[in-house]
Amino acid sequence: DERLSLDARHTGRFKLFDVLQGVESDGAHGRMLKQNDDQPTLTAVPAPNPMHVFFDTEFTGLTSNPRLLSIGLATDTGATLYLEFTDGWQESACSPWVRQHILPTLGQGERLTRSAAGQRIFDWLQALDAPLNLLADSDYDTVLLAELLQQCGLAHASFRIQQLVFTGKPQTLEFEAAKQRYLASHGLAPHHALSDAAALRAAWQQTMTIV
Repeated sequence: DERLSLDARHTGRFKLFDVLQGVESDGAHGRMLKQNDDQPTLTAVPAPNPMHVFFDTEFTGLTSNPRLLSIGLATDTGATLYLEFTDGWQESACSPWVRQHILPTLGQGERLTRSAAGQRIFDWLQALDAPLNLLADSDYDTVLLAELLQQCGLAHASFRIQQLVFTGKPQTLEFEAAKQRYLASHGLAPHHALSDAAALRAAWQQTMTIV
């Protein structure tokens, strides 16, 4: 398998990595995601002043084959989408931590098959009618979303999937503190995909300088 193709660039005070091809192998986490050579590539030509869509996922565990349980997306204009997956995973594949902390939180949103969820996400993104940067702070999240859309045969030049990468521990702690402040101020528990997507958006807006 080829390595995931990443394009690093700086925007404001943070570094972003573009997920250009959904593949693969991630040596840092020992994760292997299978690539289908017939799948389209999720690429886009950078556009000025894109809308940001912050997203988070919950999945079966930090293993070599994580499977999506849920996904939350939140735009910088306030629109949100939350989906839960009815197939593609089994409880037996979930880690003990996921069984204790994540599975009990499910049952709060639209429940769709992987193929239906991929189409639902794609249609929702298209309806935003703007160039989009899809941002997450974990490579698990970015690869799992890219893999989902590719497996569903969905790709479009109006959006790009990017991972936010911190330049050092102080910046990491600052960003995480901003997320936790948002969750606490809104009475939200962490490790729910939509809550965490909204917290990511709030932390970005508090700490990010757009250039």
